[in-house]
Amino acid sequence: MATGITKWYQKGKAHYYKGDMGDFESDTFKAVLLSSSYTPNQQTDETWADCSAYEVSGTGYTAGGLELANKTVTDSSLVITLDCDDFEWASSTITAKTCVIVHQAGASLASGDYLLCYISADANQSSSGTTFSIPLATTGLLSDTVS
Repeated sequence: MATGITKWYQKGKAHYYKGDMGDFESDTFKAVLLSSSYTPNQQTDETWADCSAYEVSGTGYTAGGLELANKTVTDSSLVITLDCDDFEWASSTITAKTCVIVHQAGASLASGDYLLCYISADANQSSSGTTFSIPLATTGLLSDTVS
């Protein structure tokens, strides 16, 4: 998947700032791939239940997605940035259009787990026995300007 702009879910941003998602650096957040049948709604989508029916399946992809690795929160030049490693599914055969970031509160994803943000491509992206990759923007996963 081409590098995309990550967009906050409105309710996800509110839940994050209220502390409903714990600590970004120490809690579990998952990158989950969704099919082109899912259309993100930044204003109303709030929980895993809003998009779980669209999760993809394929060789090299495990249901419930990929845990974000090496998560960091930095603040510099009036910008707060959430970042992590790029997302990669090695030796995979997958077709997806959107990647959602979900805060996993328990041992596995549950319908009430909050959506934080998403990255969506213009069209389906596929891998066939290769690495399905989502490189994050050089500015990180998410950022918020302090003004």
